[in-house]
Amino acid sequence: MEVKFDQHFMKDNFYLDLICESADIKSSDVIFEIGPGHGDLTKKLLEKKPCKVISCELDKKLIPHLERIAKKNKKDFEFIMGNGLIEFENQNFNKLVANIPYSITEPLYKKLLDSNVEFALMLHGIDFYKNMTDRQTRWNFFVNAFYEIELIDEVAGEEFTPPTKVVSAIVRLSRKQTEHLSNEDKFYQTVWDKKDRNTKNCLIFSLVDSFEMTKKHAKAKVLALELSEEVLGERFEKISNENMVHIFQNIF
Repeated sequence: MEVKFDQHFMKDNFYLDLICESADIKSSDVIFEIGPGHGDLTKKLLEKKPCKVISCELDKKLIPHLERIAKKNKKDFEFIMGNGLIEFENQNFNKLVANIPYSITEPLYKKLLDSNVEFALMLHGIDFYKNMTDRQTRWNFFVNAFYEIELIDEVAGEEFTPPTKVVSAIVRLSRKQTEHLSNEDKFYQTVWDKKDRNTKNCLIFSLVDSFEMTKKHAKAKVLALELSEEVLGERFEKISNENMVHIFQNIF
């Protein structure tokens, strides 16, 4: 059975140049690119003279395009055939710059929040951007706690080959410095780090760690949320978006 890939290739030089300019590439940067496709963005990135570009592609049909780029850029380019979500954890880089397959948007953001990556510039569906900025979702709380989020531009579906069915967004994420974090930012970051615990313990210990609150005071705040025993006992990362938003809107 032939594997179908979530591939929409960006060819327009205006947007490719905009992505590269917005990435503020320096000679010390090691850039990780997921889904390089034919390598149009890859070549633009290499023109900016970073330390290295590491591109990860899953579609074997695209190997010849990447091999041609590799022959011309032996010192500062490496391409890997594999799953970008897996290789994300295996590679050392400080910037993620990519026109990503939209089907991996949410799992890639999870990887990003679990990492120490200082900068990301991604092209993905605008719907997820709105989930981070305009809507009451878990992503609005979590991504904003870790990163400054900026919309660089919107891209219409017909700018891709084949066209996408949705409008896309070029999104820039810059990691917040520790000294600039609010107590609320620290709380959401701590909750994210403890998300594999049950809801009750995740929230209690996140309040203790973030606000120097006593365990007794923290427990009282959590119980005041009037969550069911089922929700309190469930792994925090598994609870519904509705319950999570309720918690974050009422816990302080």
